[in-house]
Amino acid sequence: AKTEGVEFTAALLDEISEELNKSLESSPEPKTKEEKQAVRTKKNSLKSLRRNVINSKSMTNTLRLWGRETPTARPTLMLRLCT
Repeated sequence: AKTEGVEFTAALLDEISEELNKSLESSPEPKTKEEKQAVRTKKNSLKSLRRNVINSKSMTNTLRLWGRETPTARPTLMLRLCT
């Protein structure tokens, strides 16, 4: 299977982060060990997503200081969201 990358903007990552956070807050308390593990996995994904947002904003601000709006070889963010 071929995996294709998608470039995410900081604003889009913010939106995804907020929606994932709302989803976690509104979900019922986990009862089984497997449910607890799934919640931990989702929380870790959320933390990773937030780091990506911060890094993306930092990269964009740095490039603006250098006088470039977009990087020449910006890495494509691969994001796996738990559903």
